[in-house]
Amino acid sequence: MKDYWQLVLTNLKSNLSKSNYDAWFSQVQFSKTSNNGRKLVLEVPSVFNKQYLEKKFNADLKKAVLKYYPQVIHIDYQISEKGDSQKEIQDGIFPIQENSGNLKETLKKAETRNIDLNRNSFNRTTNIHNLNPKYTFENFVENNSNQLATNVAKAIIARPGTHYNPVFLYSSVGLGKTHLLQAIGHKIMENSPSLKIKYATSEMFFNHFIASIQNKNGNSFQEYYRSVDVLLIDDIQFISGKEATQEAFFHAFNELHQNNKQIVITSDKHPKSLAALEDRLISRFEWGIVIDISKPEFEDRLSVLKFKAKKLNLNLTESQLVKIASGVNSNFRDLEGVLNRIEARIKLIPDRAFEDFELNKILSGSSLGSTVSISVNYTPKSTGQILTLVGQVSNLSTEEILGTSRQADIAGGRQLAMYCCKEFLGLSLPAVGKVFKRDHTTIMHAVKKVNKAVEAGDTNLANKIAFIKQSLA
Repeated sequence: MKDYWQLVLTNLKSNLSKSNYDAWFSQVQFSKTSNNGRKLVLEVPSVFNKQYLEKKFNADLKKAVLKYYPQVIHIDYQISEKGDSQKEIQDGIFPIQENSGNLKETLKKAETRNIDLNRNSFNRTTNIHNLNPKYTFENFVENNSNQLATNVAKAIIARPGTHYNPVFLYSSVGLGKTHLLQAIGHKIMENSPSLKIKYATSEMFFNHFIASIQNKNGNSFQEYYRSVDVLLIDDIQFISGKEATQEAFFHAFNELHQNNKQIVITSDKHPKSLAALEDRLISRFEWGIVIDISKPEFEDRLSVLKFKAKKLNLNLTESQLVKIASGVNSNFRDLEGVLNRIEARIKLIPDRAFEDFELNKILSGSSLGSTVSISVNYTPKSTGQILTLVGQVSNLSTEEILGTSRQADIAGGRQLAMYCCKEFLGLSLPAVGKVFKRDHTTIMHAVKKVNKAVEAGDTNLANKIAFIKQSLA
């Protein structure tokens, strides 16, 4: 009977992704059958592994088992004596005290968020720094609101680990914390290419910690975070309440700080305002320097606008820039959102000047600082207005949109027009079908296809929809 188990594994391996098979089935072993072959008992390395198999892969496992063990009606698990996850953490990763680890709750949260625990998470030969190439000092605008943070950044770039260690930057969203954090990494890497730099969000750190438990590679986890020369941690607030993860970070922090390795951390709040964060971590975050990046004043917003507009080759007038800087007083991310909408309008209709009335529509009708919302219903005068607007952004005539050509660009414009008629006019599928002389199932297919493309990140299509929506306001 045992020989059949290898066939079950082979079947699973062919039907699951490599990462899922390696993470969840490679250590599962046949133990025995009982109850006249109606119960199959498998040996798994941990309780976490058992719970994850039962919740996420129960159907896949049963299907594969029944193919080779048709008499089995129940699958049971026993935990390997070598695979105690709690002991693995205590002995192999960090000395977590019984009254502070709360490991079960941490693992439960990891399971419910469906984390992909890749065995190779700690391969130091792949993308150790993890920096976004866009977030450099060349794309960063220094101003009054971030001047102190920028000056401190320049000081630690000159001599990492010796000035201001750790550095703790905090502000509300959209004020450039992540950009500055990664710009520090890029500049240090440029000046001292031999130094090992690691950027990670607290979410990445959490995922890596859980992966080290599941995959029994605590030593690799330690090496991954303790051997870097510059550790850049973004959004540290998200480890609040995760006691075992805080324990892991505490020991990594101590090791790096003791060896004069540079640590830079960002958060949305001052350390003392972070709920459910251990006092000993708060104390360490305040060892170096804590800096608030304040909300930008009008002059700061105007300087950023001019810089960004130049980068995007947008020839906006001084009065238009002033109007934007005056109208958007929240953060830099919202300013960029307005510029992106303007850029979309100018690039989609390049032969027409960008007028002030269009800017007013963008400023009054946009959901600033958020992703494009394309589900709001509008009531334009007619379907003809939509056809005209779609024709403008797609460089098509109304006749082409309403015609029968299956050429890719024409078919795409036609589907966009169908989508806009359905969403912005609130027409039923049959009603839209009458406009285009198509069956309602064709309209349904077009709407689904446009939605799917936008959800998949088709920014060009999303910009077209945003422009049409604004024009209809």
